[in-house]
Amino acid sequence: MPIEKKLIYDSFVSEKVFSYLTFRNSNESGLGMSLPKGVVRIYSADSSGEFQFLEKDRIKHTPEAGKLRLTVRFGF
Repeated sequence: MPIEKKLIYDSFVSEKVFSYLTFRNSNESGLGMSLPKGVVRIYSADSSGEFQFLEKDRIKHTPEAGKLRLTVRFGF
């Protein structure tokens, strides 16, 4: 699934740099169905190909073709 990674720093909000993953809920991205609000878990494959849990975030109800932005607290 195509995911855009963004690092955002806003000194008016916080002294921290925030990391976001954004993607569209579409057929092209491998989803394309309404997603209910709830918890989304993010995994990444390690050097041996095993999936490791990285982070979780909550999403609102997202209709098909909606855009999702997940807040993550790990480095890229």
